[in-house]
This record gives sequence, structure tokens and C-alpha cells, in this order.
Amino acid sequence: MTQCFEQHPCDDQRLNHNNIPVADCECTEVRLYGSKTLVTDVPILTCSCLWRRYQREAEEIVAPNGELIADPVERNRAINAAYARLWLHDPRFQWAGLAAFASKQVGCGLLHAAQSVERIREEHESRQRLRDSRRESGLLTPDRMSEQADALRDYKAADARNPVPSVDIRLAGEDLSLVQQQFRHVHDMMALGNTTLFLDVFPLHAFYAKRGWQEFKNCLGARGGIYGHSKFPVLWPVGQRKLRFGQVYPLVLQAFEAIEAGSITASVEYLAWHEQRNILQPTIYEDRQLVTLLRGNHASYVTGFPSGVAQAIELTLTSQCQRVEDDRTIEFDNSPFADLSDINQRMAFVLRAAERFDHMLNNYNRTALVQSISEIASGGAIL
Repeated sequence: MTQCFEQHPCDDQRLNHNNIPVADCECTEVRLYGSKTLVTDVPILTCSCLWRRYQREAEEIVAPNGELIADPVERNRAINAAYARLWLHDPRFQWAGLAAFASKQVGCGLLHAAQSVERIREEHESRQRLRDSRRESGLLTPDRMSEQADALRDYKAADARNPVPSVDIRLAGEDLSLVQQQFRHVHDMMALGNTTLFLDVFPLHAFYAKRGWQEFKNCLGARGGIYGHSKFPVLWPVGQRKLRFGQVYPLVLQAFEAIEAGSITASVEYLAWHEQRNILQPTIYEDRQLVTLLRGNHASYVTGFPSGVAQAIELTLTSQCQRVEDDRTIEFDNSPFADLSDINQRMAFVLRAAERFDHMLNNYNRTALVQSISEIASGGAIL
């Protein structure tokens, strides 16, 4: 199985003690109180050092070599795999097992939005070629007739693939139509939320797994202080103004205390509330444009108008995007007035999914779930 965490010397070193022997430390001569004195710089392992290390470990998953993975779908695949490996490493990290499926579903949405933008582009370009062929037809020679037939065939094929009705409003100077811009905005916001949440929660699990509950509790307050260091910058794409990095949330302490006590279902609920209220709500669900588009998407899906535009809001406990007609698919709400941006409606959906996941882990479905999580851990699925 793929390794869950990187191994680092600090994992086994004592907190607040020197991490190299004093005899090996550099000794320099400085002037103190009017006279020259020999001073030895002794590096001490602090809470901040640990947070910096585990934060960097998360960053290396989504931004190898310091560069954020450009394709959000590929970045999402790396995030999904990391969540899945957390659960496979320690089944007490049940929130991470559920998050592997939830994040996979985000990847499905990213793929849907990107494909929609591309298919609208293909239809627009094929329509333009058809118009050009008719405008330039002149004398209808066999070659011209063949060109027009090819252009018409390409346009019909592109139109059939395009999920959006043939309304292609483009403002002057814009590369994307208004509908494409809407899909792109949803795509970019989902990617932002997906990445931000991962950069928040993966280091929490890494710290707890490697250093234990007592040091986790004692050191949590030091996490925010690592932001803004000129030598060790923190990757935080959402920005400090929208969501301050490393805040101490009671829900986080409650979640890992519950894990330590063996109250796994309680830990999932605490982390789910932290995920939705503290991270995703300010990061994406307070964006007015996204809220409007999500409401429109859901209403369109439920009512079926306009046909083919919307994607269902649901969670499927498999490694693929395709819906399965059994208990592994959890739907959001079939009311056209349901609102995913409303945290209370969203949390009812999340907690229903968490309950279903827990129930299935403890019955005959467990083998299928483990197989799907293992596929996600290996970087598979999202089709």
C-alpha cells in the first residue's frame, strides 16, 4: 500500500529539546556586555517547527516542487488519494474515509464544469465554421458541397455533445461566453474550497498521527504563527483576508479528543462541522455568484428545465462518478428550493452521508467500500 506520511527525523525527536547534539552546534564569538563571548546556537524542536514540517508535507501533495498542480482535476485526484490513505493508515480517521468520497465527488463536478466549457467552445467553433462555409460557398462545386456537409456534420455532433441549449452570448473582447464563465466560476470555486480544506485538515491528522494527542493539544495554538515567515512561506490560496490560516477552533480539539477516546462517530460529526462551518462556508459558500449558480443548478436538475444543463447534487460512495442505484448514493434534496449554500441544509446532507458511511462500514458493504477507498488511494477512478 502507498505510504500515508513522509518520514522525517523530527517525528521521533523530543519536543522543546535540541534536535542535534550541542557538541555538533556551531560556536561563534560575539560581543556581549562589552566583552567577547563564545555563543553556541542550539536548534530546539518547537511546536512551530513541527507544524511547519507537517504543513509542508500537505503542500508537497498538492504543490510538488512548490508549484500548485495546475489542473484542478489532477490536484483533486492527489487530494482524494491522500484522504483515502489516511483512513487506510488508521481507520479511526473515519472522517478522512468519508472525505475521500466527498472530495472525489468534487472532482466529478470539476470534470463536469470543465467538459461543459469545452463542449460549448466546440459547438461555437463548429457553428462558426458552418457559417463561414455557407458565406464563402459561391458556386456550389462538389468540393464546396462536401465542405459544407462536413461542417454541418461537425456542428450537429458538437451540438449533441453540448449540455447547454444553443444560447451563446459573448461580450465583445471576451474569450468565453456568459454560460462558459458561469461554469468556469463554479469550477474555480470548487477547486479553491477543495484545496483549502485539504491544506487545513491534512496537517492536523499528520500531527496527531505522529506526535499524539497531548502534544497536538498543547501545540495547536502555535499553528497560526507559522504563516508569514519569509523563509518558510505557507501555501494558502484562499488568502488571509477571507480565511485566516491556522485559527484554533474548538471543533478541531473536540474531534481529535473524540478520536483519542474512541468516539469515532462523534469525531466525524465534529470534523464535518469544522469542514463546513469554519473552512468551506467562508471560503466558497459566501460567494454570491456561486450561491446563485448553485441554486440555479439544483432547481434545473430537479425540474428538468432546461434539459441537460444541471448536475445532481449527491454523494456516491464509490470511486467513480456514475450514480449507483443503491444505498451508496446519498442525495441532497429533491425540492427545487433546496439551497446547498445554507449550512444547515448542507450539514443535514453531510451528516446523513456520514451516518450511511458508518452503517455500511459495519455491515456487508464494508468490503466494497474498502475496495473503492483503495482504488481512490492509488489515484484511480473519476471517470
